[in-house]
Amino acid sequence: KIFGTKSAKTKEIFFDLMEIFKPVTHTYWSGHHDFGKPSKNMYKLGGNQRITDIIINVILPVMYLYGNTFRNDNIKENVSLLYNSLRVRSDNRITRIAEDQLLVSRNIKINTPAMEQGIIQLHNFYCPREKCDKCLIGKIFANKKGYEYKIIYY
Repeated sequence: KIFGTKSAKTKEIFFDLMEIFKPVTHTYWSGHHDFGKPSKNMYKLGGNQRITDIIINVILPVMYLYGNTFRNDNIKENVSLLYNSLRVRSDNRITRIAEDQLLVSRNIKINTPAMEQGIIQLHNFYCPREKCDKCLIGKIFANKKGYEYKIIYY
């Protein structure tokens, strides 16, 4: 129902999803992991960043697949809009290094899930295999002398 509305707004979709996945804390379970056995440590449920990661990496792909499988263009369109417009603060080593070394001089910020997933995919496919000559971003920097490729070797 969240994704199926034709004129759904991305912020509303995102906040509705956050509300659905926001964990409800019960005082008993924050101090127990089994019935009748108090735990030594207090347990903390996932915070906003973890919920956002789950939405981006699990919920959106599954909903897109659902929309595609059942030919529901509203769902596919809303998932795509959310994926491309949601603003995220990348907290990933690969994206931080890529941004610092490759994109900062071009004033480009990795700030959407699509950009974040794209740079991780480029890294995973090209960098560990040292295929800079096959990567459009890698080609730019492969010819620079004295440039340390920290994104490849970290």
